[in-house]
Amino acid sequence: MAPNAAVTFSGVLIGKAAKGFDDTTLVRTVFDSGFQAPVRIGNAGIEALFKGGNLPKITLIPEKSEVRKGDVIYSSSPDFPYGIPVGEVGEITASADQLFQEATVAFAYDVGAIQAVLVTKQ
Repeated sequence: MAPNAAVTFSGVLIGKAAKGFDDTTLVRTVFDSGFQAPVRIGNAGIEALFKGGNLPKITLIPEKSEVRKGDVIYSSSPDFPYGIPVGEVGEITASADQLFQEATVAFAYDVGAIQAVLVTKQ
């Protein structure tokens, strides 16, 4: 069974349910270095990979893609309902191998202020 999405109360993806208990759920957040998920960027739906960590980033953005700061990043993982917003594109740079672009991620929430999340059912 695919993991359930964990979202903020404003509907932004913050992670995936790793294990459920009677009254709580353990969530692997987007700030976990082991978190990865396919995403799409902006209205054009440019495919890329979200990589979690202390400073999450979007990688494998095709080199010629016209990605702009502020473009919305959406989940496209089969693990979650399609199209859940993840964040927005921040600073865009070339990857170390110069074959792709990479971008930082700007979030619409203060992670330190989150005390509860919603977990979707699949």
